[in-house]
Amino acid sequence: MVSPPMDPASPPSELALVPGTTAPDAGRSGTFSPPLESPLPYRPPNPPWLYTKGILKVVWLFFLLVYIPYELLQMVKGDAILRLPLPSDTLLLVGALVAILGGAKTVTRPTRIFGPVCLALSSVKIAYLVILATDAIVGISFGTGQSGHISLGIGFVNVILLILIGSFLAAAAAFVTTVEDFKHPGERLPFDYPVK
Repeated sequence: MVSPPMDPASPPSELALVPGTTAPDAGRSGTFSPPLESPLPYRPPNPPWLYTKGILKVVWLFFLLVYIPYELLQMVKGDAILRLPLPSDTLLLVGALVAILGGAKTVTRPTRIFGPVCLALSSVKIAYLVILATDAIVGISFGTGQSGHISLGIGFVNVILLILIGSFLAAAAAFVTTVEDFKHPGERLPFDYPVK
């Protein structure tokens, strides 16, 4: 039994078109040829591996931004008077927040939440650096008496300003990513996770 020819102007309803691909061309015989493009123009990440990378990143950033500064503060506390621009608890809290947002950035990269997470991370860095720049001098004092008393001050305003420029650019990129993800969902995924 021969099925009736299909009208090229009206493709079958069960033919699902993937965003970013074109409809198959209809031949003269009325049958549709299969699309040349892959139905998935990107390779979606493996969720378990994605979460593992996020957890490892949190652990690494926590070690780098919280544990090491805490140990350094404990080392100099007994032998010197350390004057920081911000309380040590605030520094450690900001480090923990950056570590958590850094891990969330890795986990949410395939989703539309990626842009807002990046924007939040950049905002925390900007706020922290602006507060830090108001008194960007680390002071260390050794000794107690008039003889043998040494004071050392290290300023790093220019370094903070350079980091601030990078943080503002990252915030602008995160804002653009947020807008584009909500206007064109999945458009950046072929670039982030290309098929190899």
